[in-house]
Amino acid sequence: MAFLAALLRNHVLANLVFVLVIVLGTASYLQMPRAKDPQIKLNWVNIITYLPGGAAEDVEKRVTDPIEEVIQRSVRDIKFVSSTSREGSSNIIVRFDYIDEATYDKRVIDLRREVQNVYNDQLPREAEDPIFYELTSSTWFPTATIVVHGQGQDDNLRRQARYVKRDIRSHIRCRCHQCARTAPPGAQGRVPPRASDRTGYHAG
Repeated sequence: MAFLAALLRNHVLANLVFVLVIVLGTASYLQMPRAKDPQIKLNWVNIITYLPGGAAEDVEKRVTDPIEEVIQRSVRDIKFVSSTSREGSSNIIVRFDYIDEATYDKRVIDLRREVQNVYNDQLPREAEDPIFYELTSSTWFPTATIVVHGQGQDDNLRRQARYVKRDIRSHIRCRCHQCARTAPPGAQGRVPPRASDRTGYHAG
């Protein structure tokens, strides 16, 4: 109280204290550790399942529909489910409600369990293991997208995309996401600036 009274009577001292607080606050803020690319969970999960050689209708009936039905029936706190069936691949996007991080992690575990049960019990033997891809602020907008393209959209092209992904990881520290056999097939990766000189891959 005495210090406060002194500040009220002495304007010069009050100004000095005010400047000192600003300087210390600015210095503390500049020294605070902070992430350059903070990862924020968006409550979206992408499920990709491949059925080699399957027509779009077969993929929808034999892969997409069984997975989508069990998700909507058995997993809670889901806002909506969207799916796309293409030749050889099923793509399902699950959007969860706005829930806390602990609950979201539990729901993702439930989602993985239910989809894996469907894969073991209902999906064709030719179907590959479902790939779960959690969309976050850092994976939704990759720093770089590397596309491997060719005349044929087959397993050989997908294998070449894997080689590119492995080559990038062996040269630089980055977060490379799984190869996606889309149109055309490709691989996405986060590549630090000026790191392309070490890998031989350049932006185009």
